[in-house]
Amino acid sequence: THDRAMPAQFPQSWTPPIARQQAGAFTRAQAMAGGLTKAQVAYRIRAGTIQTCVGMTLRHREEPVTAQLLAFGAYLTWPDAVLGGPTAAAFYGAPLIPVDAHVITRRQPKAVRGLVPHGFEVAPWELESWRGIQMTSPSRSLLDALVMLPQPSAQSLFVWSITRDRLSICDLEVHLEHYPGRWGNNRLRKFLADARQGIMS
Repeated sequence: THDRAMPAQFPQSWTPPIARQQAGAFTRAQAMAGGLTKAQVAYRIRAGTIQTCVGMTLRHREEPVTAQLLAFGAYLTWPDAVLGGPTAAAFYGAPLIPVDAHVITRRQPKAVRGLVPHGFEVAPWELESWRGIQMTSPSRSLLDALVMLPQPSAQSLFVWSITRDRLSICDLEVHLEHYPGRWGNNRLRKFLADARQGIMS
């Protein structure tokens, strides 16, 4: 049955009820559990009413892409991954426009739409949980974002983080000491020097 023949309880604005608990994200299986047939889900995707989001997840075309939606998209695709970097930083309020879901994972995954995997080590005290989704802490998210983003964006984020007390000199020092030799440390050392100079001037 095509969408044109669908009953009134499935208007064009319809999403499965569970999507409201997942910041607008849902899977094909969840759409079908909500009442659509496999063909009806496929029809709405072809028509653009439902759009692919992250990995195996979907969203309604009028649902804005937020860090919360990307968090659920990542979780529904790779439940064991940790949301981190710019995506987690945006979740905590950093002035970043979330596009993809940055995740930290030990697996060696194949490329998946909308997911950017990183193999960084994360200490237990650097983890938090939101609705069952593991993510890095606010300070760790900002530190990772500073090395993942292009330099101009990282510089702007650094200034925002320091001037709003989201990151401190101590945060940078402890991170560099705990993860010596990690990729991105040279940039963090430069930011640390800038922060020290700013405090002293």
